[in-house]
Amino acid sequence: MGRRKKKVWTVREEREGDFPAIESLIETMFQNTLNFGGAQKDILSNMRSEGRFIPELSLLVEADGAIVGYLMLSELPESKTKNGKNSLLLSPVCTQEAYQHQGIATSLIQAAIEKAKQLQYQAIFLIGHPVFYSRFDFVPGKHLGIRESNGAPQDFVLVLELAPGGLEEISEVNLLI
Repeated sequence: MGRRKKKVWTVREEREGDFPAIESLIETMFQNTLNFGGAQKDILSNMRSEGRFIPELSLLVEADGAIVGYLMLSELPESKTKNGKNSLLLSPVCTQEAYQHQGIATSLIQAAIEKAKQLQYQAIFLIGHPVFYSRFDFVPGKHLGIRESNGAPQDFVLVLELAPGGLEEISEVNLLI
């Protein structure tokens, strides 16, 4: 029996007033991880206050009147890369437990990649599972001579080049912000 086709979800940009529900989703989804929900929520708030927040790249999916999926791409500061300009960090991406395995994360990631290309960003970095993200053409940075300098497991440091030459001269990134 073949794989069931997953639903394509409607993705929209975050609007004023969505942040409390986004924070709640993040806190719930990350409460049992090493980053703990509160810490992940604080990281999100810090990205917003540091000027790395890009409203067009703060995306969500709603169902049954609630936010059930969220993704944010933020600018990766040049100080966090060696020669990397116009690079993005994909974090967090999460889906409410009751809605997992229904294509929400896939819809969010595909929309984010397209918007990032439209905004002329050069690359997207993340720390994640290589098998899952390979379906979006992310590859391990170490295969391209790019290493993460702050202790992230190198096998899980992934990158997607959005434009030809977008990874030129990038040798190192710090994704643990």
